[in-house]
Amino acid sequence: MHKTPAVDVVFLAAFLVAGTRAYAAGFPVQQVDAVLGRSAQQLPGSVYKYSWPRSDLKVKVAGTPIAPGLALGSWAAFALRTDNTWVMGDLVLLQSETVPVIDKLQAGGFSIMGVHNHLMNEIPRVMYVHYMGEGGAVELARVLKEALGQSHTPMGPAAHPAASQKIPDGSPSCSRRWGGPANSTARYLAYRLIAPMTTRWRIKSSCRRWACRPL
Repeated sequence: MHKTPAVDVVFLAAFLVAGTRAYAAGFPVQQVDAVLGRSAQQLPGSVYKYSWPRSDLKVKVAGTPIAPGLALGSWAAFALRTDNTWVMGDLVLLQSETVPVIDKLQAGGFSIMGVHNHLMNEIPRVMYVHYMGEGGAVELARVLKEALGQSHTPMGPAAHPAASQKIPDGSPSCSRRWGGPANSTARYLAYRLIAPMTTRWRIKSSCRRWACRPL
């Protein structure tokens, strides 16, 4: 299913505006935490986000491992409306998991907004299911948990971030090829792509190795 950037912007804007009109009872965060088995990350606009990195998957692109936090993260964001709750998110699924998960979501009243790929030539193939639901927060969480139960998504308590490990700084050749130094303030080395497009893909394996390696 194809979605244009304009449609994405409209959905996101509506979602955030809805979050500013919270109903009096407030979001039942403790009850939803209990259903989903982890604590929410509270965001501006009365939005509560839950994340499930697919740490069980060993996905590679051109032989390079893809870290769960880089491109394999399922998530759900709950936002309060005047009299109920909206939930929107993105689920990372193997092809064999996609239909059973979608069936559960639709049976619970969820709408499927898109099913597509975010990666190219990855092994194994991974699908991304975008969804939306509206209703009571706890019931939405239950439907979402049942749907995720059709996959092998790790549903236990979120793991604490590992102690920071320093990435070796010996990547001047990568910096030259990317056109600038790496930003290692996040969990991954990030390069700002300022080189011409024709040269961005000419990356040696050593550069590729640092580009996706977690701290």
